[in-house]
Amino acid sequence: MTVIFRCDSSSEIGSGHVMRCLNLAKEIRYRGKDSIFICKPNDGCLIDLIKNDFKVLELPNNPAQIFEININKECNSNIYKKWLGWNQIDDVNYTISCLKKIDNLSIDYVVIDHYSLDIKWEKYFLDKLSIF
Repeated sequence: MTVIFRCDSSSEIGSGHVMRCLNLAKEIRYRGKDSIFICKPNDGCLIDLIKNDFKVLELPNNPAQIFEININKECNSNIYKKWLGWNQIDDVNYTISCLKKIDNLSIDYVVIDHYSLDIKWEKYFLDKLSIF
């Protein structure tokens, strides 16, 4: 069993999302299962901390132009849009691209802890998940 965690941290976002997911992943590992984190490398992120214990797949660090042109219009708050940096569909596509790099991956659960991702992300991800 593999659990995928999609969460981000930064000096602006904070670290609560990642710390919550890390604690859950440690319990999952205690029960004999694997966890993989998918995160964006933001300023002040905790990717190095996560890497101490778990595999981390890093999403691309998007240039400012992506944020300007391809904004996440689904979110209610401009703060959350800025945190993601692109729309939810792009996030799913980048996430899937990262996951495709792992041979023989069997995904049992996906945990999303991110204010910028909602049911639209989940539905699109589930549609794309059939490739695994």
